[in-house]
Amino acid sequence: MLERLEWLLQNDIIPVIPEEGSVGASGDLTPLSYIAAVLCGERHVYHNGVKRPTAEVYREQGIEPITLRPQEGLAIMNGTAVMTALACLAYDHRNWGRSYGEPRGESDPWRQVADLREAISFARTLPEINPERI
Repeated sequence: MLERLEWLLQNDIIPVIPEEGSVGASGDLTPLSYIAAVLCGERHVYHNGVKRPTAEVYREQGIEPITLRPQEGLAIMNGTAVMTALACLAYDHRNWGRSYGEPRGESDPWRQVADLREAISFARTLPEINPERI
């Protein structure tokens, strides 16, 4: 799932998530359902800035939709990931990753994605993590 999310970002394929709806206190179910649907090849995405059906974009890119297992569906839908993501984009208090501890003074989602890629690469080296399930 994480690799697919990373691939979507790298290829400027962004899930369309409605503006209205709650965020926080497990109110993230609606926005997260749109992200899960995109992983499964459903709903719509912005591809290179144009709103299009996900299935159409996947076909053009030669990508097969993911079939989520029950635990994976729950993992992506449960919790407060949207609220957490918004907080990370708004304020990077740790200056983590390639900032090497130096304050950035700005939010840069592309750098944060690069930092996340590095974290995923590191996680693959840990013996307690199955790299096939990342």
